Amino acid sequence: PNPFQNTVKFEIDLESTADVKVVVYDFLGKKLSSNQYRNLSSGKQVITIDSVSGDGFELPPGVYLSEIYVDNVPAQVVKLIKQ
Repeated sequence: PNPFQNTVKFEIDLESTADVKVVVYDFLGKKLSSNQYRNLSSGKQVITIDSVSGDGFELPPGVYLSEIYVDNVPAQVVKLIKQ
C-alpha cells in the first residue's frame, strides 16, 4: 500500500469469520487511530482506512506503523509512508 496519500487498502485472508482491528501509530509509537471491523467473513477481505487521525485531523506526510489484529491477536505490522 506504499506510498499512500489519502487512503490505504489492506488485503487480508481470514481462515474463519473474525473481528479485525487496524491501529495506526506514528513512528514514535503514539496511537493515532483505531478502526474495528466486526464479523468479517472468511476468505479474502479488503479493508480501507483513511489518513485521518482519531481526533479528526489529516495526518501529515511521514512514516507510520499499522498493526492489524485478528480476534485481538496481533497478525501483521506494516510500515506506511504518507506522501
